[in-house]
Amino acid sequence: MISERIEIWLERLGDRINPILVKETRQALKSRQFSGTFMLLLAASLLISFAGIALAGPDMDYRSAGAEFFVFYFSVLAFAVFVVVPYGAYRSLAAEHEERTFELLAITTLRPGQIVTGKLLSSAIQMFIYYSAIAPFMAFTYLLKGIDVASIFFVLAISLLASVGFAMVGLLMATFANRKAMQVVLSVTMITGLGFATVGSIPLCAVIVDELAGELREREFWIAMSCLFTAYATTFLVIYQLSIAQLTFESDNRSSKVRAAVVFQFMCFLAWVAWGWIVEVGGEREYLIAMAIVGGVYLSAVGSFLSAEPPGLSRRVAREVPRSSVLRSLAALFYPGAGTGLGLLLATLITLAVSIFLLEATESIVVTSLRPGRGTRFMPTAMAVVIAAYVFFYVGLAALVCNFLRRFRPVPAVAGTAVGAILASMGSLIPNFIQLFRRVPYQSYELWQVTDPVMTLSEVWKLPAPDSPLVFIPITLAGLVLLANLRLMARGLLEIEWAGRGMRRAVETPLVAVLQPAASPPVAEPAAGG
Repeated sequence: MISERIEIWLERLGDRINPILVKETRQALKSRQFSGTFMLLLAASLLISFAGIALAGPDMDYRSAGAEFFVFYFSVLAFAVFVVVPYGAYRSLAAEHEERTFELLAITTLRPGQIVTGKLLSSAIQMFIYYSAIAPFMAFTYLLKGIDVASIFFVLAISLLASVGFAMVGLLMATFANRKAMQVVLSVTMITGLGFATVGSIPLCAVIVDELAGELREREFWIAMSCLFTAYATTFLVIYQLSIAQLTFESDNRSSKVRAAVVFQFMCFLAWVAWGWIVEVGGEREYLIAMAIVGGVYLSAVGSFLSAEPPGLSRRVAREVPRSSVLRSLAALFYPGAGTGLGLLLATLITLAVSIFLLEATESIVVTSLRPGRGTRFMPTAMAVVIAAYVFFYVGLAALVCNFLRRFRPVPAVAGTAVGAILASMGSLIPNFIQLFRRVPYQSYELWQVTDPVMTLSEVWKLPAPDSPLVFIPITLAGLVLLANLRLMARGLLEIEWAGRGMRRAVETPLVAVLQPAASPPVAEPAAGG
């Protein structure tokens, strides 16, 4: 009676579990690749055990050989979880495109999130089975001395997170494997990258085993681990949402969740910057400048993708726009479109500059009062403003170029990043190229070199005060690009407003006609003699 109830409960549980997870797990566990890898893992571990004990001889009782055995066991595990599992995740989704079976999945009731989650969880199940095979051998090394339990658990946990991350990257790369040539390029790239990661993880494991015991008691170690885990978790979330977006229909909303994940990661970055400035390195302006550079590079890469999205809302996305004006205003910048992408980039850049200013303002008061002459003089704020201006300048130019090219042919979002990188490279290289042919005894900065962000930032760094005219030149350039893109940004916001109100206006409606008030109807003149 109890067995029947358990069987019924298991059947109900199986119906509720992700069907992709059930399908992929059954296929993987029945495959020769899994069986061969599992048996190879066990055979290699046994060979290491017998060979290591035989080579150690009778001196085994008097030496600390646990660390050496652990590194050898880890090298076997690394091949399974860093190469076999991530590449298997990549192939499981790439094979759907090769065999033309993904179209069958797309027309079912399965959502893209279920497909990605099912394949990722299937890879995780294989990963845990490999861990269960070799974890007893790695735990056995504790009895051989030379390694502690904390080091064993730390290495296993880090390798587990790395393997799941590699599998997630593999699934993202598989979403681009739509053609034969691209599949070959991605497969070679995947295998090469995983090979380098596996080889590099072995000496890293040896260093961790030797040095970790002393670092576990240090406060800075756990702070660094918390920061790295935050970066890992938020990056994993962004890659996960990108994978789902790549599998979503083009007419559906492929952008909102990705933008939300990116903004969440950016806010976590700002939170760590604020914590580090307040708690650790208050008064060191180089820290804020370095963080502003990191934030600017990140936003330039993200903004290039967002601003290159095709303009306009599909009918399916328009139906999802909230009818509440408050919710619509809060969510407007998260909807698809190049105009809203530029608006989101501008908002995050302003947030970056304002955050640097607030951190510097609160700390400068304390630092200057306690240590006169040590204040930051608001130079990090000036640097952050210049960095934000350059990012918006080049991303906005790339958006203008992509918008112009769309008049002749479709432009993918990846092209926005390429166009932005080309424009930024030209703006940096051309002034330096001209400078090489000028016969000037001393290479000094001149205003015609303002298109080079590196040279301009170096010159701003040397300024005695942040209110120099040089700071306002990049701001002016960014303002001109903002004016050039204002029509595109306004149209993107108006489309969301129209969709929220249920208005069925065409995308091609002239903006001037929309912004101008409707003309009053002409008054009929009275008839003569009436």
